[in-house]
Amino acid sequence: MVPLGMFWGCLTMMNEAVIAFGFVDVLALALLGTLWARLTALERIIERLANASQDIIDPKDLITDAIADIEDGIQETVSGVMEQMRVPTIADHLGGMLAQWGQMKLMKEAENMGLGQATAALEEVLD
Repeated sequence: MVPLGMFWGCLTMMNEAVIAFGFVDVLALALLGTLWARLTALERIIERLANASQDIIDPKDLITDAIADIEDGIQETVSGVMEQMRVPTIADHLGGMLAQWGQMKLMKEAENMGLGQATAALEEVLD
């Protein structure tokens, strides 16, 4: 027969093992609970970021909108100029002739002052 002391010793060792495993289980559950809570918090943050990213306008859309605004502005300007255009009158023709005569007179005076040579030298330097 098995002595009672040995049986009692085995039972005590088993109780200690059960207590030790229970302690490890409690630690594991606490760790898993902490991880679960942290993952849930991160999931909420990701959902908020995903919702916020949907509200952000795509840069391509901004460029497209800017180009469309520029095109509209150009079309409005051109149409405004075209609407204000009129058939030239005799006063317009006389004004053009007077302006041309004034330019020719100023060019002759500039040549007499020697500015024509400076212009030619400047053109050579720029070329």
